Amino acid sequence: MGGEVNKLIILTVIAVISTYIMSNSMLALIAQHGNAPTATEQVSASPNNKDEEKDESGQVEQKDVKEETIYVIQNGVFESEEGAGNLVDAINYHGFPSFKVKEDGEYKVYSNINNTEDVIRTIQKQQKDKGIDNYLVSQEVSFNKNEEAKYLFQLVDGQESEIDVPEGSSDVILEIITNYTKWKESEELIYKNTYHKLIFETLF
Repeated sequence: MGGEVNKLIILTVIAVISTYIMSNSMLALIAQHGNAPTATEQVSASPNNKDEEKDESGQVEQKDVKEETIYVIQNGVFESEEGAGNLVDAINYHGFPSFKVKEDGEYKVYSNINNTEDVIRTIQKQQKDKGIDNYLVSQEVSFNKNEEAKYLFQLVDGQESEIDVPEGSSDVILEIITNYTKWKESEELIYKNTYHKLIFETLF
């Protein structure tokens, strides 16, 4: 009986010593090679931005997509071009730039493009005070690395003197600039009508 107890004690001591030695060996290995990443670390290391892309070198780069809102006032819809033209003349009579566009077989009359909501709402109220029916139309415009679109936004915002015309601008942009310049020099509304229409057709 006593011998069996002694054997049990000896086996227990051996097991404890073996466990101690194995634990120290594992700690030494971890210290030498570093900890393996946890599941949380692995997840956080993966890209989580939908706008990220890899460049040619394989590096992740952030897409810089900018959006702005452009506003225009719509004044009427006509089946005939003549009716739309008459409304354009009436709006011009009160000093507002206006133009007609054929869309889906109808002629729509618009006026005053701007990218500042407070400004366009003030103009909208001025028109209504003169008996001109209208409602506001807006469009979200994305322009990533599009210098022409950036130029148009500054043009309608009245900052054209602070920037350079984009190098290699399209014929449409050059036509817009030409009509804008003629309007600034002569203050004849026909030129303002034209460049507002061209901006509308470019951004909407």
